[in-house]
Amino acid sequence: MRMTGVGKVAVGGVLLSVLGGCGGSGPTDTAARDVLLSFVDHLRAGATDDAYGELCSGTRDRFDAAAFTAYVSRQKKIKDLELASKVNAPETPVAGPTFAERFVFNLHLNFTDGTGEARYIPVVQDTDGTWRVCGDPY
Repeated sequence: MRMTGVGKVAVGGVLLSVLGGCGGSGPTDTAARDVLLSFVDHLRAGATDDAYGELCSGTRDRFDAAAFTAYVSRQKKIKDLELASKVNAPETPVAGPTFAERFVFNLHLNFTDGTGEARYIPVVQDTDGTWRVCGDPY
C-alpha cells in the first residue's frame, strides 16, 4: 500500500513523509513526533535497549527488556516509514495510567523485504512531561 500526495523529507535517518493537510503542528505535536521517529530509528539500528527506554509504562509492563528484544528480533526489519497523519485521539484506548496528552500517528512502515504495512502508533505524555511510544511495539 503506497500513500499518494506525500512529500518526503529525511529526518534523523528515517524517511518521513508528511501528507499535506494533516493539521497544524505545534511544539507538543513536534515533541511527540520526534519520540516516534527516534523510536523507529533505534529499531532500525538494532538499538532495542534505547527503543525500550522510549516505551510507555503500560507497554513496559507487558514486555520486559528481554521479551521486547526477542519480540523485535522476530519482526520484519524496517527500511523507512511514511508518516501520513497525526490525530489528537483522547478516545483511543491505551493500556496503563491516564496520560496528560496523547496523539495517534498513522504511518506506513516499509520493510527491507519490499513489503509494507500501515500502523497506528499512540504516543503519550507521562505525568512528568516525557513523551513515550505506547501499544504494540510495531
